Amino acid sequence: MGQDEKQIQQGIEETQKLQAAMQEAQETKEPAENTVTPDDLLARERTQLAMQRTYLANERTLLAYIRTVMAFLGGSVTLIQFFENKVFVVIGYILIPVAFTVFVLGIMSFFRCKKTTKKMELIK
Repeated sequence: MGQDEKQIQQGIEETQKLQAAMQEAQETKEPAENTVTPDDLLARERTQLAMQRTYLANERTLLAYIRTVMAFLGGSVTLIQFFENKVFVVIGYILIPVAFTVFVLGIMSFFRCKKTTKKMELIK
């Protein structure tokens, strides 16, 4: 959670800097060549917010994978423990490796998206 708070704090600081630069740009009537226009600042802020939304969506997706794994494991334990029928017991035992496969896929997806997001941040 410390990393999330750090990113939020960085976002707040960048927003404050952008707002100060926008105010400075509006105060000067004649923009110089290197002066950033308010539209540029707004575009940067929107991009930053989009990156934060992408990061949070990636975390939510990982949590959904974990919730699915927990459901599979709970279902498998229930089928194995409470049913006498061999078909249900076999299905219960099949769900265990399926759950771990889903977990591994979720972790891989999370880190792949995180890596892509970091590359996109470096591009700007």
